[in-house]
Amino acid sequence: GLFSYLLLLGVGILGIAQYRNWLLLKVLSFAATCTIVFFAVDRGYAGSTDFWLVFPFLIAFFVLFSTMFFIHNIAFRVPSTLIEIVMLLANAGIFYAAGHYLIANAFPSIWVSLLTLGLGAFYAVHVSVFVARRLQDRPLITAFIGLSALFLVLTIPLLLSSEWITVSWACEAWVLLWMAGRLDSAFLRQTSYLVYLLVFGRLFFLDLPHQFDSHVDTAALPLSRYGLDLLERLVMFGVPILSVAGAHRLLRCAGATPGRTAIGAANNVRSLMRENAALRLFMTCFVVALFVYLHLELNRAFGMIYPPFRLTMLTWLWLAAAWVALAGCTSGSEGSLWRRMLLLTLLAAVFVKLIAVDLAFWSFDPEHMLCGGTYDSVTALMRLLDFGAVAALLAYGFCYLRAATGAGNTQAATDNATANATASRDDARLASVMGYAGLALVFVYTTLELNTFLNAYVPGLRAGALSVLWSLFALTFVLAGILRGVTPLRYVGLVLFAITAAKVFLSDFARLDPVYRIVAFIALGLLLLAGSFVYLRFRIRFQTPGKVERP
Repeated sequence: GLFSYLLLLGVGILGIAQYRNWLLLKVLSFAATCTIVFFAVDRGYAGSTDFWLVFPFLIAFFVLFSTMFFIHNIAFRVPSTLIEIVMLLANAGIFYAAGHYLIANAFPSIWVSLLTLGLGAFYAVHVSVFVARRLQDRPLITAFIGLSALFLVLTIPLLLSSEWITVSWACEAWVLLWMAGRLDSAFLRQTSYLVYLLVFGRLFFLDLPHQFDSHVDTAALPLSRYGLDLLERLVMFGVPILSVAGAHRLLRCAGATPGRTAIGAANNVRSLMRENAALRLFMTCFVVALFVYLHLELNRAFGMIYPPFRLTMLTWLWLAAAWVALAGCTSGSEGSLWRRMLLLTLLAAVFVKLIAVDLAFWSFDPEHMLCGGTYDSVTALMRLLDFGAVAALLAYGFCYLRAATGAGNTQAATDNATANATASRDDARLASVMGYAGLALVFVYTTLELNTFLNAYVPGLRAGALSVLWSLFALTFVLAGILRGVTPLRYVGLVLFAITAAKVFLSDFARLDPVYRIVAFIALGLLLLAGSFVYLRFRIRFQTPGKVERP
């Protein structure tokens, strides 16, 4: 009886509010009704038996006051003020808190999701009515959109288990972004950005650490169980990643003319993020999320299936990311500079991984420049695939950037384009870095592998064989530096010849057996003679006046 009387009074005030915008009357009515209802429930509510008596009245009060605070503005086309918006939010918040309390005390907590889902749908209906009737009230429709999105976001954790919250939020964020395009609503678009922020926050700080817990013994995990877990992770992480890719596609098509469902410029808000910035951000998030997930998944998969190949597979993954960055370095676009920086960062990370992780895994001994443990063909093959893949990418990058530099120079000379000339110089520098890094990597790998092999099978020849190998490298560097006109490479070869000669006279004499010493010295002498012949035979190439060698 008490609640019926309060509802009757509220309906009367609603009728007055349609014609008179008496804010004080509406605020006092709302405050008094809330106070009486709360005291009545606190003193007379008899638990779950009174739920179906009280909760319908709470719904009626909520709908009543929600309508009361904007009905006059709609009827007379008057824009809403801050007071109406605040009271609208207060009404939604108080009803949600009271409804959550009553439902949670009468039913399992999962049923609270019906309350949030109903509130989201309630405010979504308001938005659709606004669009259909072409009403103009920016603060009010912004509040409706925000409340609808908020309650839909709150529904997912209440309805689903923790493993599927991120997936559902990702789907919801994409739907919000799609609706933003259909409604041409900047506020709804920014709301979807916030939901995507929640998605990535939960993905990186909760889901990934939980699913790829380092304390889990994957070696004892049955393969069938791993397959089921893999399918679950593909959905858990694949859906958010694909959602970001879909968001990027939606934003690229955002320039299309909105349909008849657009809310109109009068109801729109100023966009806080430009679409170009959002496009780059979404693409970055997509690449980072995909890379991190693949890194963790491949690390676990090959750790179970074939552990010797695990580190090599991860190197290939890093190189694939570097290859993608390399493909955009010569585009001449605004993002090419960032791609160059990303490429250098990835290459530096690969080198750090080779030195700090891979070599440590192979028991690298820096004092003797060899890998410890038993030498076997499988481990040697893994090192070849590991170092060889990095060297192959560096060689490809050198050739690719050199070719792009030639095309850029031609275009710059033809069009007198300063920007293209600058990009060509940057490509040339980057090509030089990749070329020298590749040569250094091949030199270190062959030294390490030959030293390890000879230490296992022919220990007495180890020192002399290294001197021969270094002389071969020195001869190659000198010959390539002369023929291609690359001064630094020629100097590197000469310095390496000097280092090899010093190593022979200061170290190899004492360490080599007599037979191996004779063989090594004969080979080394032949290489030194070949180097001298090459240097004298082609000296005209770098002694000609006016001849400019390439850097």
